[in-house]
Amino acid sequence: MADKDCTAQSFCLHWLTAGLIGLLITFPAYADKPGIRLSSAEKAFLEENEPIIFVSQRAYPPFEFVGNDGERQGMMVELAHWIATEAGFHAQFVNTDFSAAQAQIQRGDADVLTSFFYSDNRDQRFDFTQTIFEVPAAIFVRADRPDIAQLQDLKGRRVATQRGDYAEEYLADTNLDIELVSTANFASAAQAVLAGDADAMVGDEQIVLYHLYREGLNDEMKRVGEPLYTGLNAMAVIEGNQPLQSILNKGINQARKQGTLDRLNEKWFGEMLPSARINWRDYWPHALLVMIAALWVIAWNLWLRQLVRRKTRELRHHQKRLTEILHVTRTATWELDVATGLLSVNDCWAEILGYAPETLSICSLSQWRGWVHPDDLTEAEQTLNAHLRGQTSSYSCEYRLRHRDGHWLWVLDRGKVTSRNDQGDALKVSGTRIDISAERHAEADLHLAASVFRNAHDAILLTDRDGVIVDINAAFTHISGFEPEDVLHTRATLLDCLGNEQATWQGEVQETRKNGEHFPALLTISRVDNSADRSTHFVVVLTDISRQKEYENRLEHLAYFDRLTNLPNREGLTQHLTHAMTSARHHGHRVVLAYLDLDGFKQINDTYGHTLGDQVLKVISERLRSAVEGNSTVARLGGDEFAIMLLHLHSDEAMQHVINILIQRVNQPMWLAGHELNVSASIGVACYAGHDDIEPDQFIRHADHAMYQAKQLGKNRYHIFDSAHERAVRGHHRSIARMQQALNNDEFVLFYQPKVNMHSGEVIGVEALIRWQHPDRGLLLPVAFLPDLQQHSLAIAVGEWVVHTAITQFCDWKEQGVHLPVSINIDGIHLQDAGFTDWLQQTFSRYPSVAPGDIEIEVLESSALDDIHHVAGIMRRCQRFGAHFALDDFGTGYASLAYLRYLPVEQLKIDRSFVFHMLEKEEDLVMLKGILSLAKAFQRRVIAEGVETYAHAQALLTLGCQYGQGYAFARPMPANDMLPWVEGFTLSNAPTSP
Repeated sequence: MADKDCTAQSFCLHWLTAGLIGLLITFPAYADKPGIRLSSAEKAFLEENEPIIFVSQRAYPPFEFVGNDGERQGMMVELAHWIATEAGFHAQFVNTDFSAAQAQIQRGDADVLTSFFYSDNRDQRFDFTQTIFEVPAAIFVRADRPDIAQLQDLKGRRVATQRGDYAEEYLADTNLDIELVSTANFASAAQAVLAGDADAMVGDEQIVLYHLYREGLNDEMKRVGEPLYTGLNAMAVIEGNQPLQSILNKGINQARKQGTLDRLNEKWFGEMLPSARINWRDYWPHALLVMIAALWVIAWNLWLRQLVRRKTRELRHHQKRLTEILHVTRTATWELDVATGLLSVNDCWAEILGYAPETLSICSLSQWRGWVHPDDLTEAEQTLNAHLRGQTSSYSCEYRLRHRDGHWLWVLDRGKVTSRNDQGDALKVSGTRIDISAERHAEADLHLAASVFRNAHDAILLTDRDGVIVDINAAFTHISGFEPEDVLHTRATLLDCLGNEQATWQGEVQETRKNGEHFPALLTISRVDNSADRSTHFVVVLTDISRQKEYENRLEHLAYFDRLTNLPNREGLTQHLTHAMTSARHHGHRVVLAYLDLDGFKQINDTYGHTLGDQVLKVISERLRSAVEGNSTVARLGGDEFAIMLLHLHSDEAMQHVINILIQRVNQPMWLAGHELNVSASIGVACYAGHDDIEPDQFIRHADHAMYQAKQLGKNRYHIFDSAHERAVRGHHRSIARMQQALNNDEFVLFYQPKVNMHSGEVIGVEALIRWQHPDRGLLLPVAFLPDLQQHSLAIAVGEWVVHTAITQFCDWKEQGVHLPVSINIDGIHLQDAGFTDWLQQTFSRYPSVAPGDIEIEVLESSALDDIHHVAGIMRRCQRFGAHFALDDFGTGYASLAYLRYLPVEQLKIDRSFVFHMLEKEEDLVMLKGILSLAKAFQRRVIAEGVETYAHAQALLTLGCQYGQGYAFARPMPANDMLPWVEGFTLSNAPTSP
């Protein structure tokens, strides 16, 4: 016995050892059997970036979609799960629309786009895996349309496709005039075609057909023509993500080798089987038996027909009656098979939800859950389950269902278990459903109206049709102070505002609170009518607008009054002026406006600060206000500027008396913060007597201009506006503006008048003289426009133009072999400009052919040379780089000797006024002799202007003046006439009379 036990024990140990050895041999094979072999770089990538986020489309069946149960399904989704499992990394799945999915990949919010058709354009932004499925794309139309059969038939048509799909790129490349209808997915594109919103659609055949067959729409649409293209369906990652692209490609290869792709394709698309032909000879005995059985059934049915017909008529009568009752009452019926979860419903059940009856004759409990509002689903299921468990005698619940167009319906469901099994489990439940949305909305409206009435901030009272108050809200008591017992069952006097035929009235009223206080209110009265257009109630709404009125008054005060002084501001003054000037036009009295500016206020502000400056302004405003009568207006226009409007001053003496009083009041010293402060006033005065057609703003500008004149005259005084002078100033401004335009338009030209050696007949140079070639007035001499340029900055721009033009002309003559030095007149304001010296030197440097003495600058003796020493310094600096100077019109000023002493001029030009009458007037001849003596004493060259005749030239030569310029030799001429004149000029042909 022991031996047997030992033998059995040895046998067991033997097989156990053999099993362990086999397990050890096979375990490494299983342990090393790879799912997907990954490189170290790919494993490192997964460790750094897990989880890998796959994004798929919500509606792209059968490749990827979200089912009715909310779960993500489809071929590409299952493939992605398989790859993640085989590669051993954690994957996370999200779903969204097609366009949003692409955007998530590009933003980096997701890693893999699970289903994406390859295109050259997309390949610029994404890296694609190898092709997984080939999906042809075709044209689909409604089954009743024969007019679209190929691609060219889409020209001018509305074509629907999925937004962002490659079909959009393909259709755009065809250059057909196609109106593209973009939809969220291919299912929506198909619906657009069926609804008539599109003529055709272009989509992937497998996806579109899958949708049509699943929804039972395959008979309503058809595919036409040959496939347009074959889409290469793959996965995609962001451009440059090679590790993840490689991992996915390895997974796809593994799935293809192991047959996973074939199994997915067979699962979702199925396999088309050939139909077998039937051999009827093999089945004739069976057919004979069937025929005999059928004859026996017919015979038996003939016997039962009468009974069946009678029972059928009774059932149809009852069914028809019940159907009519349900139809009239719009009551839906349903029956639930608890085991399968299927719901059988009548037509009204589907119509309540907006569906065609044939589409919802049978539905599932899961579909019902999808229609129920999320907030109501738990209560509805608990109520139903309680009845199924027998805890309640019946089922009744109110909840919301989503209508087909998206809005929510309130329904009342009632039901009862109609059959149970032996264990008491419910098998069938039958019930009814009615739409109670109207009742729910009406109830909500009543609650809302009651809440608005009770919680409104405006006072509301309700009356009956006779005006007797039946209710008030809390705000009425708060605003008016009247308690409900004070006003209920009394007549509302507010209704007196409403006419007999009026239905509404609104306006501002003055009401009285219970304590006697008056307050402004906005009153609205509305009449409520019944269906017979007869009044049943009145609604009165009373809004307290006291604060609004106060705010409006404050805003108006801020808009028209100065905050610091509480005086009217510019807007307030304009209002007063408008009324006063209108009255002056009608009644003929005078309005005087004094514009006052404080002298010395800026120093006080800068020295002692703005706080003390503000106190000064307040003191001045009080002084001005006390200095004028009550019908006058004192305003602060800003800063230290005030305006005083004076009325009923019928004489200039009365006006001057008031103005002097204002100046005296302002001049009085003031003690502030321990400092004695003094300011004075410069006042501009403008008068309006109702004759001129001016606006208040222009009237204020007149006074402001006069105040500026008072400042220029020395301050602490007043100046009265002169309208004639103002018109002259405006004319001067217009003239300056026109000359600026002339300079911009190249309307100025230079004429040249020769300078002659009256002894030898040599032409020693020319003087450049400006002319204005006016487009309307013709050629204008300098006297017609140059006076307006005196002391104006435009004279500098014109002077620069003259210098550049004259030097350019000199260089042109020199290139032609004629050397004619040019004299150029420079205005005093130009010469004394701070940048004149640098500008002239830069100008000379641009013309290297100009030598010292070629260009001479003529300066009028009568020019406003404010600082002769400063001008002398400018001349000396200019002489260093070759500029020469001449003193023009010498002898006409009062400081000629001083000019000779200080100004480094090389030449004096005797004014024409002395030369013209030298032959008739002894005093002019004496002046000439004196000028020539001074020039000789100061060693200055002399040239006489205004040499009109040869006799003048002979007389000047006798006196010792060798050079002359005038009509005796030539008039000023254009540059083109100069060289021919020089070639033909001799003293013998000079004129002998003007």
